[in-house]
Amino acid sequence: MFGDGPSLTLIWSIFMGLGVVGFLLALLRWWASIPIIVLLGLYSLVLLGDLYAPDLYPKYISEKPGFITSAVIAMVAGITIPFLGSLFSSGRRFNSKIEL
Repeated sequence: MFGDGPSLTLIWSIFMGLGVVGFLLALLRWWASIPIIVLLGLYSLVLLGDLYAPDLYPKYISEKPGFITSAVIAMVAGITIPFLGSLFSSGRRFNSKIEL
């Protein structure tokens, strides 16, 4: 899909940028980041398919050691950031009062 494959800078920029957008949306409402998480998940599947393609995988292993590991770390971090936003979201807080 990407020819020679995406650069590591592009991968980190996409995942961190959309992760921060998802974090900010989750601060507004916990459910607002769901489309960003789905988008990042789908892009992760496409990117993993490209990274492990039979014609590119040996190139990454021999010429760029650590490239795949760093790309996977970027994917995990980008998907995790919106989840952290929903933990801090004011829209998700439950009423602590128990009525009898």
